[in-house]
Amino acid sequence: MNYQRSASSTTVLSSPPEDVFEFLDDPTVLGAHMEKPSVMMLGATMTCDLDDAKGRAIGSVIRITGSILGIGLYLEEVVTERLPPLRKTWETRGRPITARF
Repeated sequence: MNYQRSASSTTVLSSPPEDVFEFLDDPTVLGAHMEKPSVMMLGATMTCDLDDAKGRAIGSVIRITGSILGIGLYLEEVVTERLPPLRKTWETRGRPITARF
């Protein structure tokens, strides 16, 4: 499924690739900013729920839930590629769901 909005970023790091991959392979590290209220999230927070592989295997599912201004949000991500320490790819499964609480 193609989404109209996506983002990517590139940077140069001085740490060994194995260390960087190990750190960023943990979805709770990448999503930690969503677990704290912020202006960007209008004071809301999101919670990350991981499968048994903890998002660190091809096929792993990462569920993210929360609400903003009383509107519930739910989405699932699935890991589609994982080549340590070079690359990890994931995509949103289906369409993000919103519902009023």
